[in-house]
Amino acid sequence: MRIRPKGAAPALPFLDILAAGALGGIGFTVSLLIGELAFGGSSEADDHVKVAVLAGSVAAALIAAVLLRVRNRHYRQLWEDGDDRFGVVEGYRGAVSRLPAPPLPNATLRPRPNPGV
Repeated sequence: MRIRPKGAAPALPFLDILAAGALGGIGFTVSLLIGELAFGGSSEADDHVKVAVLAGSVAAALIAAVLLRVRNRHYRQLWEDGDDRFGVVEGYRGAVSRLPAPPLPNATLRPRPNPGV
């Protein structure tokens, strides 16, 4: 049995979802504000909340860095082996390290007016 979010592509492995979720764990520093509001700004519990939230954010960053590095190595190996999932860029004849930008949609680009003038 495979576990995946509803609507996730079958080609999206669970480790990729886990790595993105760990990266999202860095954003829990908003909990500092919630902890301060709950325990008061000068209580002993407030200091414990700050240490715990900051330690959790650092741990989430480290876990995400390890998982993303492992996944990057995996996908780089697949790309170097010529896996079909990466496709071909039609009409491109240059070095792989410099892909052209996609064409802009049918829209007219106009410079924005400078409000300071």
